[in-house]
Amino acid sequence: MVGGVIGDRLMRRGVWGRMSTLTLGLLLGAPFLALLGWGPVLPLALLGLGGFGFFKGFFDGNSPPAVYDVVHPSSRSFAYGIYNSISGVSSGFAVLLVGAFKDKLGLGNLLASLAALYLVSAVILWIAIVRYLPADVEKLRVKLSLEASG
Repeated sequence: MVGGVIGDRLMRRGVWGRMSTLTLGLLLGAPFLALLGWGPVLPLALLGLGGFGFFKGFFDGNSPPAVYDVVHPSSRSFAYGIYNSISGVSSGFAVLLVGAFKDKLGLGNLLASLAALYLVSAVILWIAIVRYLPADVEKLRVKLSLEASG
């Protein structure tokens, strides 16, 4: 809920609001994911789990509305279906890889490497926000405006 409130409030300031909240969830969740993997004692690992879950909510709570911010209403279900499918397949693939490499690399190291993947994803998302988001939102706004007036 916290991530949703932040995303909605930032959206009032500009089209980048929800997408930035996605990025924030990735950036702030990554250290907790690393702590989950490398926590030397159970309380630290639990802190990592809680923090990761909290910031994952920033991402999950803003994903559908962020898709809706840039996709025409007639294609939103399809677009979110594609997003959800890719998410499910990649999650399954991650579980497969963790299972294959946990004995060799250790579960803690694998979780920490996912933290690095979160950081890389945040950088890619931020580049997309800066480079493509304003133009994509404007295209959608113009198209919807033309449809409404025509």
